[in-house]
Amino acid sequence: MARMILAGGYDLAVWARRPEATLAFAEAGARVAASPVELAAASDVLCLCVTGDADVRDLLVEGGVLATMAPGSIVAQHSTIAPATCVDLAERAARHGLRFLDLPVSGSGHAALARRLLVLCGGEAVALEIIRPVLECYAGSILHMGEVGAGQRAKLLNNLLAVVNIGQAWRLLTLAPAVGVDPAAMREAVLAGTARTASMEAMVRLCQPARAAHVLAILRKDVALAFAAFPPDEMAPWRDLAGAGLDALATLAASDGSLLG
Repeated sequence: MARMILAGGYDLAVWARRPEATLAFAEAGARVAASPVELAAASDVLCLCVTGDADVRDLLVEGGVLATMAPGSIVAQHSTIAPATCVDLAERAARHGLRFLDLPVSGSGHAALARRLLVLCGGEAVALEIIRPVLECYAGSILHMGEVGAGQRAKLLNNLLAVVNIGQAWRLLTLAPAVGVDPAAMREAVLAGTARTASMEAMVRLCQPARAAHVLAILRKDVALAFAAFPPDEMAPWRDLAGAGLDALATLAASDGSLLG
């Protein structure tokens, strides 16, 4: 995403917890900030991509980023975190005269380089339009979902369905040989038919243990966030389905990847 912003001609400054991660950007012409506060002071749009709620709070609140940015600046929070955390941070940002956008993304690094990421926005539509040209450097779809927190809720629903679909795709492929059907051929049949799903398309990559382990870590976190954020009675029908998807990914992460050859 940062690479595409730089390629789009924007004046880019970067900071990362691992200094070596910034080397390629420095070579490409980006400025490297010595600290998050230095970065915040030099930015009118701050794009934040870290792991979880604690990381976001550590940077924005404890780290002093919100207190450092100039009034009128925009915080573009791309991490997938709890919706309630975004609401709280938006309120804190407003006290400093800042605009806060809840902007989780869906897709891989390859999708970002191809400008095909999905960006789900919660927050002011006016602020979204201000930074839309920046987002278009790496996004194919930019959807305004509602107020702050709605972007995260939409992302969690999307990933909940994704993990359910992975579980059902895996169950189908493991059923196929038991009933005399080649699983690789069955995958091709599904992709050509009415049951087509992105999860079945991804199954070749997910049959690579390292890839499955990476996806498992992400979806395990996001499923936990969804069950914590949404009403228990609404989530009850999803519990076993999501569990089956996580179990499938755990099996794939521990397998030899031979199901699809």
